[in-house]
Amino acid sequence: MVGRKSAREFSTRNTMDAQDPDRTYFVRQRDALVSEISLSLEQVLTNLNTLNRSLETMITVGKEFESVSSLWSSFYDTLNKPEETEE
Repeated sequence: MVGRKSAREFSTRNTMDAQDPDRTYFVRQRDALVSEISLSLEQVLTNLNTLNRSLETMITVGKEFESVSSLWSSFYDTLNKPEETEE
């Protein structure tokens, strides 16, 4: 993304800005919070990617059992059919 700053850039800038007496307290705190939010969002993104991979794995494993499930279902249905009596 163009214009997107990484958490390290914010952190480095905040360290340099802390030494700048011309910056107001509000601006320093805002930058610190933006940096913290950026790190948190990166962690959320990483965790969502991990969750997505886990869900994809579960779906893949589930699909592997479809044929077995179908076989057992037909076996069960065959056993539960009422027997026809010949007269």
